[in-house]
Amino acid sequence: MTADYIVRADLARGELTRSYGADIPPEARTAIADALDLIVAGQPAPVPGQPGYWLTGAHRARALIVTLEAGRRPDADPLLTVAVCLRSRDSARLWATLHKGQPALLTRGDDPPATPWMAERIEAGAPLHMDAMRWSGSLARAVAWAWMEYHG
Repeated sequence: MTADYIVRADLARGELTRSYGADIPPEARTAIADALDLIVAGQPAPVPGQPGYWLTGAHRARALIVTLEAGRRPDADPLLTVAVCLRSRDSARLWATLHKGQPALLTRGDDPPATPWMAERIEAGAPLHMDAMRWSGSLARAVAWAWMEYHG
């Protein structure tokens, strides 16, 4: 699957923008692809270049959901959840999952963007790790583009 851009949804702000693959350095994609191998295998993955931070997640077909965490479970602080959806048949379910039990979001749980899309949802631990929040958006975009390439 190839696309010029991925729709990027910031659920807390209710904003939709575009993320272009050309903006993600190849080395970032490669590093995240290695982490995705672990996530697909059901294992947590260390965030490349960020000691003490981990990605945990799950996938179904071409839909991915990962959470950036500070520390290791069971004591980890969740910081940011990133979802990536590459095909429309997975879109409504994944979008609704992101919104379930999240009344403060400024996007509607029944109105996903056109695929391919990625979404970012800030989690409860974010205020405790503002240093990580400075780079988490770049990480989220790298995850999305690496997942897109993962499915070629």
